[in-house]
Amino acid sequence: MKKTLFLLFILLSFNSFSQKNKCEEDSTLICVPVEIGKKILTDLIDLDRLRQDSLSYIQEIKQLELKIDRKDEIIKGQEDKEKKLNEIIILKDEKYKLVDDENNKLRDDIGKLKIKNTIIEIVAGGIIGGLIYIFAFK
Repeated sequence: MKKTLFLLFILLSFNSFSQKNKCEEDSTLICVPVEIGKKILTDLIDLDRLRQDSLSYIQEIKQLELKIDRKDEIIKGQEDKEKKLNEIIILKDEKYKLVDDENNKLRDDIGKLKIKNTIIEIVAGGIIGGLIYIFAFK
């Protein structure tokens, strides 16, 4: 019994508090004071202007993003070039070091050969002088 009363109460409450459309006509006439109408009109004009401005800003932002992307690509390319040039500079420095080391070794060898040649010339001069002395005075 309690369930049926409860169910009946729920059904009646939904029907009794439901809304019905009493006015079937759609009214396009709105009564608004003149001052408020002017403010609404200025607000709507400002809204249209702001929408156009926002579209132009969005396009400008897209163009700026494209420029930024192109500039980033250029910067990346320049950084790659800089790395390659630094590697070339390092390799040239190593080459110059090797050439300097070889030149120093060759100078040392030339100095040793000069000393060796001088000793050989002195010894050969002594031998030749001795032989000439032996052949000339004997």
